[in-house]
Amino acid sequence: MPILYEGTELVLHHHHGATDYVVVTFVGAHETHNALSTFFLEPVLVKNNITSFGITSKVDFWYISEESCNIINILKENLQPYDNIVLIGLSMGAYPALVWSRELRATTIFSMVPKYSLDPNECNILPHYVENNYRPQMAGMAIKKENISGRVFIAFDPRHEHDSYHCSLIQEEIYKNCDLHFIKIFFADHVISQSLSGSYEFGSIINALAHGTEQDIIQTVSNVRRKNVNNIRNKFLIYKDKKPFLIFKSLTGKSIRKYSKCMHLLAERDTVMPIVNSLLRKNLIREGCKLHEIFIYNTVFKTEKNNCFIKNSFLAENISYIMDHHSNFISINIENMKFHSLPSILGKENHYVFVENSDKNLCIFVNFQKLFICEHDNLLFFSEEKNNKTLYLEDIRIESNIYYIKTSIGYIVARPDTSVNLNSPNCLEWEHFTCLPNSQNFSNSIRNFDKNCEILEDIAWLNSVEKQSIVNDNSIPQSPETSKKKNILKRLLKIPS
Repeated sequence: MPILYEGTELVLHHHHGATDYVVVTFVGAHETHNALSTFFLEPVLVKNNITSFGITSKVDFWYISEESCNIINILKENLQPYDNIVLIGLSMGAYPALVWSRELRATTIFSMVPKYSLDPNECNILPHYVENNYRPQMAGMAIKKENISGRVFIAFDPRHEHDSYHCSLIQEEIYKNCDLHFIKIFFADHVISQSLSGSYEFGSIINALAHGTEQDIIQTVSNVRRKNVNNIRNKFLIYKDKKPFLIFKSLTGKSIRKYSKCMHLLAERDTVMPIVNSLLRKNLIREGCKLHEIFIYNTVFKTEKNNCFIKNSFLAENISYIMDHHSNFISINIENMKFHSLPSILGKENHYVFVENSDKNLCIFVNFQKLFICEHDNLLFFSEEKNNKTLYLEDIRIESNIYYIKTSIGYIVARPDTSVNLNSPNCLEWEHFTCLPNSQNFSNSIRNFDKNCEILEDIAWLNSVEKQSIVNDNSIPQSPETSKKKNILKRLLKIPS
């Protein structure tokens, strides 16, 4: 995109589109490395062929710069032919979208999570803003009503306490003099543009800002937010502990299939596994197993194909995997005899630790043989028979599916960095575990998948040979393997046996 101005701190970009209105955008903080290469919403604006100007910054000082006047003067000259001017800014960029609006003759402003001021003498401000984004010439920078014109739409997540506080200060300052509207973007946190993402989706918001009524704008933003995959993911993770069953129904029901962009949530480990964990800890074991099966199907069967590795696919129903507080699975490295946690049951490096559903003893399987895991004086060892050193799960409370593991020197604790220690003095959340049963349906799925892997390998071989010639060539030495492949060829070529 053409650059109309480049200073030491600010940059002005331009895209010449085909619209009867113009959009001016202001990028948020932490994008200084992109100041010369792109501007906020550029992909959306270019794809929708919207005439636009984008102001970017090489420094994160809220566009308060000696170069601001240069940018404003260039913009005023270029905006003269337009009567419909839309300003859009995010976070740091939400501030100039408001305070430059009168000078730029803005008709509509979409200001996402603006700060009232970064001056600690004017309001409460988080320390990192003062340390990293404030300099002396920004003193007295509070938003003032006389600088604002046009319809003002301020978007924020009401769950974000600091953003809500600053929105209330802005409301107190300008509500009497402006056509002010607040739009609540639930489950978005601070970077709410991620909950409104998508070229078509944000394009529809821009079109509403340019031509819609106040109700049209609010309705459009709300509709985009409700169907946005980032927003849905955030909502699930926020409510995973309080309402895991409702989230399970949402993920496995028909409604999610209406939104194709949301289907890949079922393959996201960091989304699905915490929900599985919450279901299991609420003793919703059937639902937890079902969601885990769906996750494995979507991550392995659909994406990994025959490049995956699944240990212990022979296991029966009378054992369970052990899951820690961080939704990882407990495993053991038999070379150094240390516990570790792994993010899924698809790991290759260690042996997974299982628990017998009957008496809760910890065990592993090596070459189809069950070995019990024992501990003495901070050292792990194996035994073919269970004994008084064998580790086992103990209930936090009866029928809760939440357990702890006592050792001779404390409690087993699983940490976020995947390390597992035996000597914690506490018995709190990080020392709590739950069980994921190895369901028969899941075992059958794994076995069927193993067979499918063999078929995939055969098909890969078939694609590399001349099929008809091999079927007809009786000189090829016969063996069970070649006979098998010949039969597959015959089926594919519809040749009678």
